Amino acid sequence: MLNSSKPLWILTILASVGLSLSFDAFAQTAAEKTFHLSLVGYGPIKIGMTIPQASQAFGIKLLPMGKGPLDPECAYVLPAGKMNAPFAIMVRYGHVVRIDLRQKALQTVSGLSIGMSESRLKMLYKPLLVEPSKYVQGGHTFIYRSKLPAYTQYSMRFETDGKTVTAIRSGLTEEVSWVEGCS
Repeated sequence: MLNSSKPLWILTILASVGLSLSFDAFAQTAAEKTFHLSLVGYGPIKIGMTIPQASQAFGIKLLPMGKGPLDPECAYVLPAGKMNAPFAIMVRYGHVVRIDLRQKALQTVSGLSIGMSESRLKMLYKPLLVEPSKYVQGGHTFIYRSKLPAYTQYSMRFETDGKTVTAIRSGLTEEVSWVEGCS
């Protein structure tokens, strides 16, 4: 005989400890912990996808950053309801062209994250082109490009303050080079 009080007992315990389940929040948290930035995308979101394709792949609707319609020439989208999302997606003419990491919690496929040292960056990514930072006195911009023919149109840029990584972005080389984003 099936004990019908068992499911109620479990729910009572969950409620008593104040556990609240939100599947959207869980999906976002899981994604933030398991996806990594590569030359060609962030987890299931790939450079070149349309916004609907990227939304479907990620499992969360992607909406324009800020108010108003999407500027077709260049705009950012974020997961719905997450204005402080840990990443931002640059789109041009409806296609993903660049992904910016915005928080320390997210990493590249090689394990680098914002807040790590320049020396760690130099160990993980080779070869790197180095330029002085456009805006930070003593800072650097490190540029990584794959030598593999299939990936020559992509690059990763790492901004530093001279000691630690302060920004990471990846995607099509031209758009990744835009220091001011869509400005």
